[in-house]
Amino acid sequence: MSTIGPLAATLPVLRPDVEFFLGPDEPDGSPSYVIHDPLRGTFEKATWIQAEILRRLRVPTTPECLLQQLSDGTTIKVSEEDLTRLCANASLKGLTMDSRVADMRAWQAQQQRPRADALVTCFRKLAYLRIPLIRPDAFLERTVGLVRHLAGPAALTAYLCLSTIGVLLLAQRFDAYLATFPYFFNVPGVLAFVFAIVAVKVIHEFSHAYVAKALGNRVPTMGVALIFMFPMAYADVTDSWRMRGRRKRLLIALAGVTAELVIAGLALLVWALSPVGLLKSICFVVSSATLISTLLVNLNPAMRFDGYYVLSDLLGIDNLQSRSFAVTRWVLRRHVLGMEVEPPEVDLSARRLATMVVYALFAWAYRLFIYSAIALMLYHRLTKVIGGLLFFVAIYSLLVKPVVSEMIGILKMRRLLSWNWRTIAAASVCGTVLGWALLPISRRQALPATTTARESQIIYAPGDGAIRDLDVGLNSSVREGDTLFVLESRELECEAQLARLEVQRIGLELAIIKNDEKQRALLPRKMEQLTRANAKLESILIAIDGNRFIAEVDGTIVEWDESLRNGTPIGTRQILGQIVDHHGPTVVCYVRHDLISDLATGDRVYFCSDARPGRLPGVVTFIDPVRTSILEHRGLSSVAGGDIAVTPDAHGRLEVVDSYYRIDVTLDSPADTLRVGQTGRVWVRTAPRSRLADLFRYCHSVLVRESSF
Repeated sequence: MSTIGPLAATLPVLRPDVEFFLGPDEPDGSPSYVIHDPLRGTFEKATWIQAEILRRLRVPTTPECLLQQLSDGTTIKVSEEDLTRLCANASLKGLTMDSRVADMRAWQAQQQRPRADALVTCFRKLAYLRIPLIRPDAFLERTVGLVRHLAGPAALTAYLCLSTIGVLLLAQRFDAYLATFPYFFNVPGVLAFVFAIVAVKVIHEFSHAYVAKALGNRVPTMGVALIFMFPMAYADVTDSWRMRGRRKRLLIALAGVTAELVIAGLALLVWALSPVGLLKSICFVVSSATLISTLLVNLNPAMRFDGYYVLSDLLGIDNLQSRSFAVTRWVLRRHVLGMEVEPPEVDLSARRLATMVVYALFAWAYRLFIYSAIALMLYHRLTKVIGGLLFFVAIYSLLVKPVVSEMIGILKMRRLLSWNWRTIAAASVCGTVLGWALLPISRRQALPATTTARESQIIYAPGDGAIRDLDVGLNSSVREGDTLFVLESRELECEAQLARLEVQRIGLELAIIKNDEKQRALLPRKMEQLTRANAKLESILIAIDGNRFIAEVDGTIVEWDESLRNGTPIGTRQILGQIVDHHGPTVVCYVRHDLISDLATGDRVYFCSDARPGRLPGVVTFIDPVRTSILEHRGLSSVAGGDIAVTPDAHGRLEVVDSYYRIDVTLDSPADTLRVGQTGRVWVRTAPRSRLADLFRYCHSVLVRESSF
């Protein structure tokens, strides 16, 4: 514990405008107080002892006199060190008119902190910025009586009944409700959702304001809060901290969410009962936008919105987030590192301790995820400079800075560290994780794979016509050269008959010319006509023979149009089925570019099918040296739930987003139950690689790619 400077002759004087309000009782039954600073508009929680000491600073006094007053008039026993610390803390928070008791080292640290955390401060200002627009207190005072009946018992009962009916109707037509979303994936649809969210949020904030005013609180300002430059309405109801009862604060916090849920329930009811048209579309937009914003934003306790304050009041823990983080740090130091440090709070039950630790971990993880996601969205959609800066600041403020600060704090208290079973276990875990990340270890890697035929043939109609001589069907075995069916084209048959008659006619004319001396001069011309007629007949016969579909591989018909019969008319290039060979399927997998150098032809691998247990050994027979740009196997794509990210192009083809290379695997003995088109994983063993080095190379490649070096 650091030493405090000597007491000054006179203690600092508390500002006369600082107010004290009685707060909710502590878990041990002692009273608590809320200190209101009107200049900063803040509310600070204080214990009974702290409030009793600070109240006696209204007039100038000395430390000796104050300690004597506490000893004579109360049961409070404090030391000079505790008194100095409390007065210094009040001075640092600006609650006093001078700061003669403040520890100079603490004051200097306070002055230097903004410069040290300038990046974090900038990030917080960009993440959340309030712009006050109106001062609604007088307007709320005049109109609160007009809207009071909208939140009466009768009105709430009616809202509950109608909203319940709307939810029940939604459950019956939930598929139709979800199917409506794609119709709004356009500019007018997005604008409609934005307008609906703005309108609902205005009602949300006025609900907070009216309930606060009805309970006797002031609402000094209302305006717009910019959260990562996204505008959201806000109402300043911090005066609710003046109230002692948590129930009243809970009513104010739940007012906005309740209003949104009522709007959503009524909109669902109208949506379910109205015919297709403008009204139904408006109700869909209002209900969906309200439900999404309420469930994902307002009721989420990880962010400082309504859900946070509701949870705080339900648990009876003021300043839930900061206190939970402090308790979590203490748990880390005490129960993981075995450091004998005092807990930040007294009388911590096991249930309360677990609740605060779970909340702190959830809030930290959620904030890291949501800030990073928003930063990446801004990076890809708006500007790379702002998005990249926000991403790195988020990682620094939520990941790097807390870890580094905790490590520095632990190093400063290293005298409290000692080898025990906790520190040994923690060191073992950290060493294992560090070794797992640093050491070059060969590991098994799963590659997305699918089964395909060694040889196959697509059965299609070579021309227009009607099927005849059909002798095959699904699962029929065929051999190379077998005729599967013949297409009978009446048009070609007529053309062939006409061509034969033409050949016969020219042949008769040629015989007559040969026997007539006067017409022998026409003989070369007739011979040329006969040659052309025979060529035309031959081409027609070739076309007729081409309508005979011949099997090109030995195999089985695995796909077939069951509606085909003799005499069924079909069109040109119509797909009828597929033949695959008898030798069993082969396996095709795709590997990322960073692992392609670890594989070579002849490597032993294993294939595990999603449709059957067990693994099938095989060998790599081919590695495509060219990057795969179009994915042929749809079952492995992201649009079908696979691992390979793709984007459909204008022609319906699947363009691969990342760099993947195709690898062919031949199985030693394919199982009888293995069929073409089954997806699975090919397990390969990579060369010894450091995971940390892989991460560094990946980050470097991303930086090079995005910076256009």
